Amino acid sequence: MATPQVTVNPKTLQWARKTASASEEQAARKVGVSVERIRAWESGEEKPTVAQLRHLADLYKRPLALFLLDEVPKDFTVMKAFRRLPEKEDLDLSFQLAGHLRHALQRRDLALELAPDVGIEPRPFKPKATLSDDPTKVASKLRELLGISLKQQQNWADDYEAFRSWRQAIEALGVLTFQASHVEVEEMRGVSLFYDLFSVVLLNVADAVRGRIFTLAHELGHLLLRNAATKDSSATLADPDVAHEVWCNQFAGALLVPAGSISWTSEETDPDSFDWGELRAQANRLKVSREVILRRLLAASKLSQKEYKVLRRELHARYPIKASAGGPVAQDVMVLSRLGIPFVRTVLAAYRQEKITLSDVADYLDVRVKYVPRIEQRMLSGQYEVEGTEA
Repeated sequence: MATPQVTVNPKTLQWARKTASASEEQAARKVGVSVERIRAWESGEEKPTVAQLRHLADLYKRPLALFLLDEVPKDFTVMKAFRRLPEKEDLDLSFQLAGHLRHALQRRDLALELAPDVGIEPRPFKPKATLSDDPTKVASKLRELLGISLKQQQNWADDYEAFRSWRQAIEALGVLTFQASHVEVEEMRGVSLFYDLFSVVLLNVADAVRGRIFTLAHELGHLLLRNAATKDSSATLADPDVAHEVWCNQFAGALLVPAGSISWTSEETDPDSFDWGELRAQANRLKVSREVILRRLLAASKLSQKEYKVLRRELHARYPIKASAGGPVAQDVMVLSRLGIPFVRTVLAAYRQEKITLSDVADYLDVRVKYVPRIEQRMLSGQYEVEGTEA
């Protein structure tokens, strides 16, 4: 007896694969068929079985019912404007990154749905700036709003405490922060999406901790600019235009290293005689990268543009950017690190108020049920650890 086939919209099959950034070869391997068969399904020449469609739904991370719709959904557009390592050519969106972007938006929708039921009122993201504003002055005001003093910053024990402190202060403005895994740093360091409620920042856990600190500040700049905010509160992706990137870099540098926080007396700018030890000491004191200090020296006219470029090249030659070490991480640490306190707190509150089941919690946090109590205990105790390595 022949296995029954399912009538699906071939355009939906193609849309689901492309928005997941999955190749025809990946789809074929997942289902156990030839690439030609995948193409035949997507052209409408042939039809998959229910079992084959389930495999595709699992690969594309889409509900099975979606493939039975008459029209192609319009809820997700592939996004390609995000912060990458400098001087890297444009890359196609990887399967892993496409999934993380989609999951970030799904989690935001979930947080918006659950928050009112548990008495959480999302805080509107009110700070705003334009390209005509002085990024240094904007950074000074934002630092006051975040409540982080220079003394606090200098007293942080290590890079992990610095990242955790900056992240939680920005989350308090009404921002959901997530971290992607298994994504190359060359492809993405960070991306931001502005919404009136629950703006989103996605970072790359593979980046060094100090790199993530700068990216977090950079993406905060994009949220301030809003770029092309819409009336219906729909999202706008951080504009890749050079003017916006320059402004956000200047803002991030001024936020992390405010005016007067470094004293630089040396006038040696030749790479061979430049005081690399002092550069490292200043960076360690403020828990930022050496390049951020170089940028602030440029902003303070301690370096010319030409000198900065020469020293920056030498800096990267001496201290190449390294991906964060990917050692074993406990499940409770990983969940809080990658999903952030606001989202996890909202999900757990919904469970404690019997709005969702324990199975729902495990599904939303992407862990097994047995880890949920440990996650809750760690969050309540404030033991919010950070994955990765110091610079």
